[in-house]
Amino acid sequence: MKKIIGIVMAVIMSTAMIFDTGVVYAFNPLAGADKTITSANLTDGIVAKEQYKDCLKLKTVSIPLEWRSTCYDQIRELYEYRYCFKKLGHIWDRAFYNCPNLKSITVPEETIIGDQALGYSDISGSLTQDQDFLIVGFYNSDAERYARENNFKFQAYEWYTARGLIGEEDVWKAFTPTRIFTPGDVNFDGVVTIEDAQGALADYVTNLSKGLSGEPTVASDVSGDNCYDIEDAQLILRYYTMNLASEAAVTWLDVKR
Repeated sequence: MKKIIGIVMAVIMSTAMIFDTGVVYAFNPLAGADKTITSANLTDGIVAKEQYKDCLKLKTVSIPLEWRSTCYDQIRELYEYRYCFKKLGHIWDRAFYNCPNLKSITVPEETIIGDQALGYSDISGSLTQDQDFLIVGFYNSDAERYARENNFKFQAYEWYTARGLIGEEDVWKAFTPTRIFTPGDVNFDGVVTIEDAQGALADYVTNLSKGLSGEPTVASDVSGDNCYDIEDAQLILRYYTMNLASEAAVTWLDVKR
């Protein structure tokens, strides 16, 4: 019994020593990060609710990479390996709330993102979005879903075969960043203008006549309802005209209020 108590106390003491250094681990969801940190390395499987809230100096968030065996091809008798981020199951609600200097984050393929976890703050006294916040992730992932529903910029990763990096016998896959999607920028010229609203409306009419639905990307589905339709064209036009008439930058959050 004394031995068990001693082991438990040792674990508690070692955990306390870890938190005294200001390095916060996700296995203790009650512990908030040191508010003075400028960078965070996510290695523990989750980011707890409000874990990095009010870390005003936080600028970078990184996730380690690793080679991971994903499957075995019995026909070719080859293993497929992927150069992946370490697994990060969740970024919980408001995990990075009020982190104004954090301008982008790369999110693993399987990560689930909670409400207002990224790109939001209330430092000014009311809920605001960082209009330029960039989420880097994979197509058809929860990161893309979060970016689309919250109107954040999204840069997509694509997989490619990377033979010869480590061995020739098996299949090695890595990923590379591709196109950046900006909410409302339907024609991908880098800005949201009247042409985007007109283009969205033209796409809607064309798809309607053919009995089709448009592709709901981060750029086109500004309403966040997983459809590309007349509502998106109207919102893009409203966003453009409100920014044209306002001296201060208007966000998508303002447009939807």
